[in-house]
This record gives sequence, C-alpha cells and structure tokens, in this order.
Amino acid sequence: MRYLKALPFALVCLLIFSFCTACGDKQPNDTEQPGQNVQAQQPSVSDDVYREQLAYYEKMVNDLQNEILVLKQQHYVDTFAYKQTIAQLEAQLGALDTDVMAKPEQPTESPEPEPPAAAFTYEIKNGTATLTAYTGTEADVIIPAEIDGYAVTALGDNLFKDSDVTGVTLPASVTSIGWFAFYGCGSLQKVTMGDAVSVIGYAAFDGCPKSMVICGAAGSYVEKYAMSYGLQFRAQ
Repeated sequence: MRYLKALPFALVCLLIFSFCTACGDKQPNDTEQPGQNVQAQQPSVSDDVYREQLAYYEKMVNDLQNEILVLKQQHYVDTFAYKQTIAQLEAQLGALDTDVMAKPEQPTESPEPEPPAAAFTYEIKNGTATLTAYTGTEADVIIPAEIDGYAVTALGDNLFKDSDVTGVTLPASVTSIGWFAFYGCGSLQKVTMGDAVSVIGYAAFDGCPKSMVICGAAGSYVEKYAMSYGLQFRAQ
C-alpha cells in the first residue's frame, strides 16, 4: 500500500518531464539552413530514460492494482468465514437452548418424614434424651433420632406398656431399652433395633404375641437376647 502514496507525485513528475520533452522536440534548429538535408534523428538518451520510467510506473500501477485485488479477495474470504462461524455458533446455541427447555425437571426425592417429637415425653440424662411416655396415636411408630436437639439414646421404663402399637422402629442412636418397655402390647408384631442396643431391661417384651419378631443385625446383642428369651429373630 506504500506505493499508493508515492504514485501521485511520480505521475506529476512524469507529466512535467513529458511536456518538457515534447516542447524541446518542436523547437527549430537555428543552424539548419533551408534545403539542407536533415539526417534521420537517432533516439536520444532522454527518450530511453523516459521509456524506462514510464515502464517502471506502469509496473507500479499494475502491482498496486493486483495488491488491491488480492486484499479485496482476502477480505471477502475472511468475511465469508466469519459469517459462517457466527451462523454455526448461533445454531449450536439454539440447540442448547432447546435441550434445556425440553429437558424435564428431575423430581426431587422427598426425605423420609421425621416422626413428630410431640408424640413423646422425655427427660435429659447426661446430655441425651430418654423417652418416658408415648402420647401419640399411630400404631406403627418410628422413634425419632433426636428431640429438641438432643439425641435419643434410651427407651424409658413402661414406654409402650399396654399400648396398641403394632410395630416400633428404633433409631441407630438408641443403646438401651428400659424395664417393661413393651409389656402387654398384645398387637405388637415387629420391633426393629439398631446395632447400638446393648441393654434390654427386665420383662421388656412380656405379654407380647408369640408371633412378634425382633429384627436386628446378625450376631448382635439383640439376636443373643432374642435367642435367650425364645423370641423370634430376623436378621437384616
């Protein structure tokens, strides 16, 4: 592109040089006499220089024209490639939007409902809760792992005595079951205990149906207790 800046000045010089050369050719020769034979003029040095300069400038113009053509072609190619890239990206973006809109929302799993703490009364011993009475009406009872921020670690004496519960599930935090805790529960069918249970009080299951099953871990204290008192046991 640097040739474009030099081209106007060069053309002006070329025109001035051509004009001066033409004027010099038309001036009469003072020494020439009428009738004198005029020898054929040979090309002068200035004519050769003129032709060389003219050819040089013509080559410059052609080179500049070719360079401009190449730049235009490259600009067209770059513009076309740019538009193609933008179109592809927009198509991909549209496909992503469609996938997001069409993707069904995954249902969230609802957590297991916590048993209401109000169904029990309790007392605090050594920083943990011992349940003292069941005040609820549900037949299938799930004992909470904590009440009011206190971990439930024990079922107190007479907790379900003579109640109509049919099933009781203890949390893993319970370690002991008090005296007569399930005494006289004539409808009780299943009690599920965790591995942490290591104490079961006197006559805890007296008066319960013979079909009642105690569920717990194989080889645990709970299994040994059931075997000792002739109660049905199911490993889980």
